[in-house]
Amino acid sequence: MHNDEKIQLIHRRVEYLKRDRKLEAGYMTMEEYIHSEAERRAKEMAETLAKPMAESMAESMAESMAESMAKPMAESLAASKIAQNIVALLAELGSVPEELRECIAAEKREDTLAAWLKLAARADSIEEFQSKM
Repeated sequence: MHNDEKIQLIHRRVEYLKRDRKLEAGYMTMEEYIHSEAERRAKEMAETLAKPMAESMAESMAESMAESMAKPMAESLAASKIAQNIVALLAELGSVPEELRECIAAEKREDTLAAWLKLAARADSIEEFQSKM
């Protein structure tokens, strides 16, 4: 019975509030204020967090891209340097045909280039080099 009286009291107060338009308007205004304040704070937090998050993501992406690109670039540069050295050695033997220069420059496997470098160092002629490639 005790609970019933409390429930009835609450019910009567709710009915009173529903009938009184000024109180209802006040509650509605308060609800709108709470909602707008929550939105304002959410936007403020988003703006505060967005820049550091974007910077962190950009830094992480840049590091990842640099790591993934560094090794292939270094390998390509090394292969290119070996190819240049092969052509330089062959140039001491005579005029290196453009087709042979292009063939050497196109090779990317370091083991093949290393073998060609040794071959170029030992060859007595460009023709000998080409025949043993």
